[in-house]
Amino acid sequence: MFAAHFTEIVHAVRDIPDERFLYQAIQLAAAQALGRIYDFKKGIPVIVEGGIHFGTNIEQTRRLVQLFPAAKLIHAVRDPVIAFASAMNYQLRSGHATVYNLCYQLYSLFQAVPAYEQWIERTYVVRLEDLHTRSLETLQLICGCLDIGWSDTLLISTFGGKKWWNTLTSEVLSGFTTRTISKTYDELLTQFDKLRFRIMLRSKYDSWGYPINDETETLEKPIEDLLELPFAFEKEYARDELTLKAKNKIIRKLLRKQMSIQIPYERKVHVLSPEMLVSI
Repeated sequence: MFAAHFTEIVHAVRDIPDERFLYQAIQLAAAQALGRIYDFKKGIPVIVEGGIHFGTNIEQTRRLVQLFPAAKLIHAVRDPVIAFASAMNYQLRSGHATVYNLCYQLYSLFQAVPAYEQWIERTYVVRLEDLHTRSLETLQLICGCLDIGWSDTLLISTFGGKKWWNTLTSEVLSGFTTRTISKTYDELLTQFDKLRFRIMLRSKYDSWGYPINDETETLEKPIEDLLELPFAFEKEYARDELTLKAKNKIIRKLLRKQMSIQIPYERKVHVLSPEMLVSI
């Protein structure tokens, strides 16, 4: 059905389709394949799509804004340290726990959402925790940001009209639940590990509206000195073809160097303008 609808849409134009048209054609063909009908005399439907992940995809975001000048950007964020641990947990469970992927997650951890100054009025940031604990109010705020009407179906976890049960590499869950956001991942990050990261990421925690434990004020050592001791997750990434000792030395060196570079960046970067945060 999708192929037939897409072919019909593309063949209806004389000019060679550009990237913007092809994107719209894919969205419309998918909607028609699901049995949806639109009256274009009443206006063009709003397209809401997820897919641009992590703050490292600044160029993809820029391209999207160029193609669709009226586009609005909504970023879902999570407690940075827990989000980092969740990503590591996924890598370990799915067999993608490589040093490269670990370094990429660390790089993403220290990045801001892709929001240039000229994008501020079109950018909104939503906390995952708010979506699960105050679902109705948060989703209503999102609808207001997008200027779309409310529908009770937004409270049902579906994809293409079918109930969504998460991916095979994640826990089988559907809908809003505190089960996900209550995970602590203590097997990957000790309390001291989490404390160290929160100290390093203080400006991000402040900007995204996440509280930081007062213990972060009690450590007198320079932040860089906190990198001397290994993190709990390092041993999990050392279980492959290299000897454990050799792999641990490589990971230690990489992590110290990478975070030593990123910590000063994180202190200076404009993480988030207050008006972007969608909170109740």
